[in-house]
Amino acid sequence: MSDSSSNTRRVAVFSDFDGTIAHPDTINLLAETFGGVEFRRDIGGKIASGEISLRDGIAAEVATIRGDLDQVLDFLRQRVEIDESFPPFAQWCRHHEIPLTVLSAGIKDVIERLSRLANLCRQKQLPFFPLEDFSTVGATITRHLIQGNGTGSPNR
Repeated sequence: MSDSSSNTRRVAVFSDFDGTIAHPDTINLLAETFGGVEFRRDIGGKIASGEISLRDGIAAEVATIRGDLDQVLDFLRQRVEIDESFPPFAQWCRHHEIPLTVLSAGIKDVIERLSRLANLCRQKQLPFFPLEDFSTVGATITRHLIQGNGTGSPNR
């Protein structure tokens, strides 16, 4: 009979931000507000059909945004809500030492600040892997190896 610990599988949780933790999706809301609903639907269709890449689609959507980061954040704070079930879920994961990591193709500065407002993204408690920053938008695929440190963060 083998040791039960050798048969135990490690669990980790990965969650998207826009449309999962935050409602509505921030980039969709911004693209519809500044570019129009038809513009956003057109871009979404082109991404879905493969006519353009996700990176190019997001860049086109973000290019429609008018205002500086603080103005965009003020706009979003009034319209975007963090799912009320997510903070207790994140706390439950921490309590049970289950790594929880947020992955997103959204705008890093927007996600970090909205997460801070909801007390979600405390350093070393909720690892977050976004795009570069507000001025360099593009989609990235982040590969993340859980290193056994209880947070899922390679930077602990």
